[in-house]
Amino acid sequence: MALEHGYGEDVDYGMQIRKEGYDIIYAPQIQILHLKAPVGGFRKPHSFPWKEDEVQPKPSPQIMYFRKNNYTHQQLLGYKMIQLIKSFGELGTKNPFRHYKKYQAAWSQSEKWADQL
Repeated sequence: MALEHGYGEDVDYGMQIRKEGYDIIYAPQIQILHLKAPVGGFRKPHSFPWKEDEVQPKPSPQIMYFRKNNYTHQQLLGYKMIQLIKSFGELGTKNPFRHYKKYQAAWSQSEKWADQL
């Protein structure tokens, strides 16, 4: 339920399978027909509780929830560093020190909301 209306349900499902001891096999040659609804997305509009926050969480709290529950501390730190580098310039500043400060605030927001999911 923590991932409802967000992102990562399929990744979480795969991780649950892996934790049960099963292997996941990638077989690209298998063809399936994906039946889609005529209208994609959610059935009704959904508004997240952090939408009005001054500092928006980065990454999304659903992704943070998944990673905090399935990654080691070192893996989480590595993910944080990679996202810091990838998001350079996206938070409205080209100054590396300001970017780091803004990213830390966004990361903290994401952790806060992930803990509440």
